[in-house]
Amino acid sequence: MQEEYTENQWLEEKASQRPVWIMLSNNEALRFGGTVPCPKCGVVGFYVAAESTAVPQYRMCKFCGLWQQVGELQERCSMFYHQNCPSVQNHSSLLSEALKYSWRSGGGKECECQQCKATIFNIVNWPSEDKAHPFNRLRTEGQLRF
Repeated sequence: MQEEYTENQWLEEKASQRPVWIMLSNNEALRFGGTVPCPKCGVVGFYVAAESTAVPQYRMCKFCGLWQQVGELQERCSMFYHQNCPSVQNHSSLLSEALKYSWRSGGGKECECQQCKATIFNIVNWPSEDKAHPFNRLRTEGQLRF
């Protein structure tokens, strides 16, 4: 049975997580999450307990799509891909590919690109379901730095 995410759980995760950098062979780095493993898929480096002005306390995994606000039940957010994002052209191919992904909770059919702020509509599968997803390459080719 699914349970609500409590403020105490969020505070504990937020206090115990440390940043994780995914280091690539060409010295580029990417930070998606922290040291706390995702409670749904178990992956480290893509899960974070966070806060924003729009959503005060939440947790999310950029590998499996777990999304949960404090006081709410789990849901799955949507992952979007911006194939021609102009803001990521000066990076290696793997980092450039990784930066083209954005996410949104609530089942929306469009999302703002995290890099260039354009509206994107291309919903894609999560890395946990797609072995060819670039985030799987990040996990195998990148080195985690804590």
